[in-house]
Amino acid sequence: MLQKRDRKGSAENPITKLFPATVTEQRFLELLDDLCNVRSGLSYTDDRHSRYTLADFNLCEGEDVLPINIKNAGTRFEQAKQLVKLEPDDCIPIPAYKANAAVETMPNLLYNVSVDFHLVNVLNKLLSQILKSDETIVWDILGTYKGGSHVKSAEDEFVFGTVHKHWDAFKQVVNNNPFHVISARKSVYILQNKPYRTPGIGLKAWGTGASAEVNVHVSISEDTIPWAVVSDRIKLNGIIDIISAVNRKLMKEIYVPEI
Repeated sequence: MLQKRDRKGSAENPITKLFPATVTEQRFLELLDDLCNVRSGLSYTDDRHSRYTLADFNLCEGEDVLPINIKNAGTRFEQAKQLVKLEPDDCIPIPAYKANAAVETMPNLLYNVSVDFHLVNVLNKLLSQILKSDETIVWDILGTYKGGSHVKSAEDEFVFGTVHKHWDAFKQVVNNNPFHVISARKSVYILQNKPYRTPGIGLKAWGTGASAEVNVHVSISEDTIPWAVVSDRIKLNGIIDIISAVNRKLMKEIYVPEI
């Protein structure tokens, strides 16, 4: 039985989160197509409809596979300077539990993050202009109600179908912001070596605006690499070059307490 949502803001309503995510994925899909057209033998699989994988796409070359997760960072962490010692515009959140899970099951996973703090408002305005009457009815129902065994599937299908149907309109209003790349393995490395980047672990953060999902906060300028650079390396040397970079090892002394 459907129940009305108590709150409809983007933080509580999945339908408003899905549009920025799907639009961002579609932008990246075009970059993947361009890359595969340039390098012979390179292909990808689209795993966005699978609920059993951490990757949205898998870039494939021979036996080598490079899993990729696409993210849109749509909310500025205003307290980043205070809590994680990063400027708000230089701060990207990576869910800690997902990064840890990826290192165990999908160790080559890359996060490709587009930062666009205005995307939600842009899309809400566009949707009010392009949706047909029947689409508007579905949009209103999904935005107003929650629950029901097939609501999640309905949300996914509606968003995916709408973005594909009206992609030309979306492309005209969406910023072509760059993608910033960091591996799940490097995210976990930052979590282990800079615990202050993870409120709730490195410092007491509950009640300060960082009490939701536990995130590792990474620096765009210091911790990530542009997708354009990654793409160029793949064009020249294949995805094995990126897999090797993700799994680079250095010798160092670490504490391994007996007690």
